[in-house]
This record gives sequence, structure tokens and C-alpha cells, in this order.
Amino acid sequence: MTSTDLVGPLPTITFHGGPGGFRNPARVAYSLPRNTLDPRFAACRDHRPACDCREALLAENLAELRYEYHAAQRAACEVLAGHRVENPDAYTDAERAHLACQCTGCQIVRRSHLLDYRHIDPWTGVIR
Repeated sequence: MTSTDLVGPLPTITFHGGPGGFRNPARVAYSLPRNTLDPRFAACRDHRPACDCREALLAENLAELRYEYHAAQRAACEVLAGHRVENPDAYTDAERAHLACQCTGCQIVRRSHLLDYRHIDPWTGVIR
């Protein structure tokens, strides 16, 4: 063991590619800031392409966007529960031409692809 080897369960980031390639990726003991409340965000003075302030802001924005997306999904499922948002697969094309709900909420869900297969029964087209 050399003095540069990592010791203990330290949080690490891995760089694939570069001089080590994919078989021997570089590992650095480091944990990325999760949001702008991290002290490294305020301490960042020497800005570079992947500096702590940018990583903190990006992580915070991604977390907020994910939360808002899941909140919109939950709201759509609660408000439109029981609506037939998609045409059911159990019918022929001629039979199911007008079976999908035409309310404003269902039209928004269909056009925005807000809900996926986990939320909609494939055989009936009804939101679970």
C-alpha cells in the first residue's frame, strides 16, 4: 500500500476515460455539494468549469425539478383517478376511437406525457 491509496469508507467520485481508461478509472476522495447551503458554495472564489458552486447549484436545481415533476404526477393521478386517459388496448382501433376521456386534464396529460405506464392501466387506459 502506498501513501496515495484511499483508506477507509470515503465518499469518492470516479472519472471514467482519460489516461486510466475505463478499466482503470481515476478515483478521488470527494463528495459533491448537494445544494447551495453547502459551505463550499459560498467559499468558491476560483471559478472553473466544474467548481463547487456550479455543482451545488446544478444539484439543487435538479432536485427541485424532480420534486416539481413528481408533485405534478401525484396531482394528476389524484385529480384524474378513474379517467380513461388513453385508448384501451382491449378494443380495435374503430371501437376505441372515442373511448378516451376528452376532459382538459386528460388532454394535458396525453400531450405532455406527464404520466407513464406505471400510472395508467394498459388494458383499460384508466389512471390507477
